[in-house]
Amino acid sequence: NKLYDNGASYLAQGLRENISLRKLNLEHNYITANGALKLCNALKVNHTLNELVLHGNVIGNVGCNYVSEALRVNTTLLALDLGDNDIDLNAVNSLSSALKINNTLEALNLAGNNADTYNLLHYYLAASLRKTAASN
Repeated sequence: NKLYDNGASYLAQGLRENISLRKLNLEHNYITANGALKLCNALKVNHTLNELVLHGNVIGNVGCNYVSEALRVNTTLLALDLGDNDIDLNAVNSLSSALKINNTLEALNLAGNNADTYNLLHYYLAASLRKTAASN
């Protein structure tokens, strides 16, 4: 069964009130930026989810920007899989800025997106970590 954006919207409603779910795997469910928006709005208020897998969907740059917004305020997500989501360099700046603010995310998968995106994000993260270490 595929969830598509409608299913993601229903799950987002549940995530807003969730007090027990720690991992949510939505791999290969044809979720677009619209579904990502609903899920990310829920992530902003969810305090229990530790791992979100969105691998193999089609959230694109717009959906990645929604994820970035959520990462700026979410304090519980430890692992995020955005692999194979049609994300390119246009979304890297927003994501890297969010990761400079977010202190809890430990694992991020971007494999299968544009190779330049993957490499540039690692460059941004390394530079960000160097700045953080230098200021401490």
